[in-house]
Amino acid sequence: MTKTVRRAAISAEELADEGTEPSCAPKAPPVRAALLEAMSGNALFESLQPELLEAIADSMAEHVAAEGEVIIRQGDPGDHLYIVHSGAFAAFVADAASGQEAKVADYKSGQYFGELALLYNSPRAATVRAQETGTCYCLDRATFRTLVKGYLTKSKVGLQQYLSTVPVLRGLEAEQYAELASAAGVDVFHDGEYICSMGEAADELFLVVCHKGDGGELMRLAEGQFFGESALQEGSELQKRQANVVSVGRTSLARIRREDFVRLLGSLTQAMNRNLNRKVLAGVALLSPLDDALKDQIVDAFVEETYPDGANIVTKGDQGKAFHIIKSGSAVVQASDDVTLGPSQYFGERSMRPW
Repeated sequence: MTKTVRRAAISAEELADEGTEPSCAPKAPPVRAALLEAMSGNALFESLQPELLEAIADSMAEHVAAEGEVIIRQGDPGDHLYIVHSGAFAAFVADAASGQEAKVADYKSGQYFGELALLYNSPRAATVRAQETGTCYCLDRATFRTLVKGYLTKSKVGLQQYLSTVPVLRGLEAEQYAELASAAGVDVFHDGEYICSMGEAADELFLVVCHKGDGGELMRLAEGQFFGESALQEGSELQKRQANVVSVGRTSLARIRREDFVRLLGSLTQAMNRNLNRKVLAGVALLSPLDDALKDQIVDAFVEETYPDGANIVTKGDQGKAFHIIKSGSAVVQASDDVTLGPSQYFGERSMRPW
């Protein structure tokens, strides 16, 4: 008869101390370089930014292990990643029935173990012992999460500022930049790797890249610069990339897809028009007591109409059915004394009364 062993549950618990400031112990350059080299070979770290990786390295705690010391024990809760700096370590798995151990892995300088503990709370799958006196550096899950969360928060704020400098996006509101920053994806490209190719669909805005074209370098973009902004303009569904874009060194870039922009804000024209309507409405003193939510409802209810020069908008004696706010241009109210009205001025407000 085969005995079925139920796997221990994996949980993604909330950590009470995630909000605390991680301790920082700056490493000597050779140690930091070794830790960064070790992390570069781990998929868990490969998409993280260099400054975040350095902060992670500086937050790792040094542990000197004596020969035979158990670093992690099979079945115990896992909450640390270990990177071997010196010495030799080995992993053993105990047979569930007999309890006898079998060696399954060796770890030496530059190698790591226990990395899954940074993702979730799961019992250790093996026991790791020091085979000789050695040193390893460890990182706990709470510190890892706090560093990543803090970095992402600061990155989003910086990305909002970058987005506000993109000419095609000027005129958006602060909360709209925040929405776009939250929707932006972040990718890492290595030296010589193509970010996009000539002839591909132009459907994303990119920030922080190096730009090369066939037959030589066309331009080089530094941190905070961008390309591909035409992807957010009307009719861009049919546009194609006009040049190859190649990473120079290790390049991190943020990208905003056209479909995400439309999902969040509608078309670029719609978003800009809505923002202009908000500004026009903000200048109407009559509506100033209203809260922002109600003003947004009024903006959504706007029907925009354009009149040629000299056209009658309303005629004296007709029943008033609409409240008019001038968005651009001017209108003359012809009464005993003619009055010229400009942007954010209004007429027909009496038609809004319920009596």
